[in-house]
Amino acid sequence: MNLKKYIDELKRRNVFKAGIAYLIVAWVIAEVASVVFPTFNAPAYFMKVLLIILIIGFPINLVFSWIYDINREGIKKTEDIDQEAPRSKLTGNRLNKVIIASLSMVVVLLVFNLFRNSPGNIEAKMESSEVVEALDTDEISIAVLPLYNLNQDAQLEWFSNGVTQEIIDELAKVHQFRLIAFSSTRKYKNTDKSSKDIAAELGVSFILFGTSRKYVDSVRLSMELVNPETDLIIWSDRYDDLFSNTLKIQNDIAKQVVAELNIELSSEEKTNLNKINTKNPEAFNLFLQAKAKYFDLTRDGITESINMLEHAIELDPKYAQAYTLLAWIHILNGEPDLMADADFAVKTVEKARPLIEYSISLDPSISDNYLIMGALDLFYLNNLPS
Repeated sequence: MNLKKYIDELKRRNVFKAGIAYLIVAWVIAEVASVVFPTFNAPAYFMKVLLIILIIGFPINLVFSWIYDINREGIKKTEDIDQEAPRSKLTGNRLNKVIIASLSMVVVLLVFNLFRNSPGNIEAKMESSEVVEALDTDEISIAVLPLYNLNQDAQLEWFSNGVTQEIIDELAKVHQFRLIAFSSTRKYKNTDKSSKDIAAELGVSFILFGTSRKYVDSVRLSMELVNPETDLIIWSDRYDDLFSNTLKIQNDIAKQVVAELNIELSSEEKTNLNKINTKNPEAFNLFLQAKAKYFDLTRDGITESINMLEHAIELDPKYAQAYTLLAWIHILNGEPDLMADADFAVKTVEKARPLIEYSISLDPSISDNYLIMGALDLFYLNNLPS
């Protein structure tokens, strides 16, 4: 069969029309799903699975249209049809109707997208952009509020608080940002206060809000950067990943905030923001859990935190942040025992110095290391005999 006869045969079997109809229908399905899935908080992998099914279905559709034909007697194999007979008008007409209906849906979706990007929305975005451009870029103050745990379960709680602190730490790598400590923003978790009231109390220019939701083995973070003066959303986005693979999520959020606020980074800041603290997911989760445990300042919580961090360091011996946090927790571990057993307190706190020194050798950019070194010196000054 030469090329012309082969193309004629494809036309006779309506393969071209079937392919066009399938692509249009698949596009409509994907567009509708991209709106419907987030509305019902569907897991991120739903969209991926749908796209894979649609892609696999395309060649299957072409093969089906080549082998089978639709006529007045129903679906029949094409081989059963006289080769000299004209191509099935019934099949062609039905495919034409499918294409027309699908194109109508495409028009509806395009109109919907135009409505979403209406002048009112564009104007709001422009106002938001003007506010950013008008900022005094010598210092930009930001409060990162604790992520709201939509599932209200214990596992997601420590993850939400831990990631909030990680986002603060990442943003703190930018010299132009002034970040409010998590210890000060923690009280606003699940608050009913307006962004304007919170900003006034904390003295900040911007507030970063967020929610977290867990689906079986995946997690979704929804983030919003708000200008509290105007209540305009400067930026919003969703981050979906497997619960066991959220190592870069705080880096991605920090870089996006930097981009939206038009911050010009130095080469050192770019390097620091691109740096992944650990490539071991289990070590990262242990680190987040340790942060949640020690923050309550209970004896059991501190002991559990130490065990978790030591395990994290076993999994990743180059995890500088784990050494830093472990050193700080050793200092906290010594403080409550000063009056009861000063020798125990000193021995406990002494464990911190080599940890800090090693953390600095791994990553000199961690500012907390130098604060902890100062805390160590203050401890010895106040508590050791002269």
